Amino acid sequence: EGATGAVFEGFTVTNSGKIGKTGDVMDVGISAKNAPMTIANCRIIGNNAGIRTYFSPSNIVNNIVADNNRYGLYILYSDSSVKNNIVYNNGSYGVYSAYSNPELINNTIFKNFDGIYSEVSKVLAKNNIIIKNKESGIRWQELLDSQDRVEPILSNNLVWGNKIDYVNVSPAKGDICKDPNLVDLRRGDVHLKNNSPA
Repeated sequence: EGATGAVFEGFTVTNSGKIGKTGDVMDVGISAKNAPMTIANCRIIGNNAGIRTYFSPSNIVNNIVADNNRYGLYILYSDSSVKNNIVYNNGSYGVYSAYSNPELINNTIFKNFDGIYSEVSKVLAKNNIIIKNKESGIRWQELLDSQDRVEPILSNNLVWGNKIDYVNVSPAKGDICKDPNLVDLRRGDVHLKNNSPA
């Protein structure tokens, strides 16, 4: 469950179990519960869900979060900082946020069901590449006329090639919709080619 102030770094976490679909009771690879922590430079692969923060505003940095049965990152009641992660091929949402105000910066999020899914959250999403997700790139659960205090803060994201790029939210200043020209998406090499618009 984590310990307040702990640093979990450099591990591969896999095969967490397959029980649960949501909330505090589902199996996850790494769980920060009532214990803010740093999760860095890990491979979180092949779990039920990858990382869950629950009442734990944590730092999630430089991880690969892939091939998990449900969520890549599940952020609940946690104003977490999510930076420089590669999140792909998770069965449900790449990043799910509820009742939280996280910062999502410089992440590459692709081939999930939805890239970013937010409900009752004021999410700052900046400088992310969000591409080729099966349903939507960025989805806000709240309709436009009911987003008071949970409206998105978006800037300079590249959102492209999703079935629907934006749901209940519009592109913001600096957002672009172009092929990012990654080196080899099929093999998970998300380095940018020299001619990348990102």
